[in-house]
Amino acid sequence: MLKFYITFFFCFWIGTALTGKVYSKDNSSFYESHPDLTEKDTINLINSHFASPNIRYENKNIITNFADYYQYFGKVFVSSENISNIITMTGLTIMLRQFDHGTYTLAHKEYRTNKVYKGLQDYTVNIGEGASQIGLSTIFGLYGITVKDYKAINTGSQILEGFVTTGLMVQLVKHVAGRERPTAMSKPSGRWDIFPNQKNYFKSITHYDSFCSGHFASAFTTYIILTENYPNSSAIKLIGIPALGALSISLVSKGMHWPSDFPLSMLLGYTFGQVVAGSHLHPDNNINSNLIPILSLNQIGKKLGLNFVWKL
Repeated sequence: MLKFYITFFFCFWIGTALTGKVYSKDNSSFYESHPDLTEKDTINLINSHFASPNIRYENKNIITNFADYYQYFGKVFVSSENISNIITMTGLTIMLRQFDHGTYTLAHKEYRTNKVYKGLQDYTVNIGEGASQIGLSTIFGLYGITVKDYKAINTGSQILEGFVTTGLMVQLVKHVAGRERPTAMSKPSGRWDIFPNQKNYFKSITHYDSFCSGHFASAFTTYIILTENYPNSSAIKLIGIPALGALSISLVSKGMHWPSDFPLSMLLGYTFGQVVAGSHLHPDNNINSNLIPILSLNQIGKKLGLNFVWKL
C-alpha cells in the first residue's frame, strides 16, 4: 500500500510538472463582472501584484527546466566563487580516505552485532531514499494547494526537481569513478576503476557505485532548498543537520559508502540546491524557474481560472 501511494504521488507531481498545471479553479462570477478582461490583462494584473517588472511568465516543461539547471550548475560549479569549496571538499576527501577502512570496520561490526544499532541504521538510511524526497514534495504541494500557500507549492516542486537533477548527476559520477562499496571491497578503502566497462558495471553494480553517495547528495539538496525557501526557520536546521549526520553514519554502517564519498556528495547537493532554489538563476531578484499561480482565461467557456505555469 505504501508503494502504491508513493507511486501515485510521484506520478501526480510528474504529471503536473509536464503539463505546467496543478489545478484550475473556476471563477466565472469574477469574469462576468469583468467581461472585457483579456488573458493579457490578467497576466499584467498578476505581474503588478506578485512580480518585479523584469520577470516574465512562460509555459515551461520540466525537460527545459532541467536543461536550465544543468547549464547554471556548470557555470556555478566552476565559478571563481566556488573554487574554495572545490578545494576544501577535495582536501576532505583525501583526508577521509586515510580513515575509510578503519571507520567502516568499526561501524559495520557494530551494525552486525548490535540489534538496536542495526535497527536504528536501517531506519535512518531512509532519509536519503527517493521515497522521502517524493513524500516531502507531496506534503508541501498538497498543503500549499489546500491553504493556497504558493511558497509551499513552489518548495514541493523544487524538492522533486532537485531530487531528479541531483540523482542524474550522481549517476554520471558513479559511472565515471567506478569505486567499490565497502561490502564489495577487494582492497582496503575500495578499488577505483576510472571509466569502468559499463557492461561490467551493470553486472556487478556494488563493485563500481560507491563514489559518490546519491542518498546523501539528494538529502543535502533537499535541505538546501528548504533553508533557501524558509531562511528564518530554525527548525529546519535543528532537524536537518542531525538527520544528515545520522544518514551518513547509517550509510557507512550498512557498508553502502565510505566516509570519503560524502564531501563531493555534499558539494553537489549544495550547488544543485542553490541552483534549483533560484539563487543563481536570477541573481538580481533571486527568482527561480518554477511553478507559479497565475490567472488565465480558459479557452473553453471563456471563464477566468487560476492555473499554475512555469516561471522563467
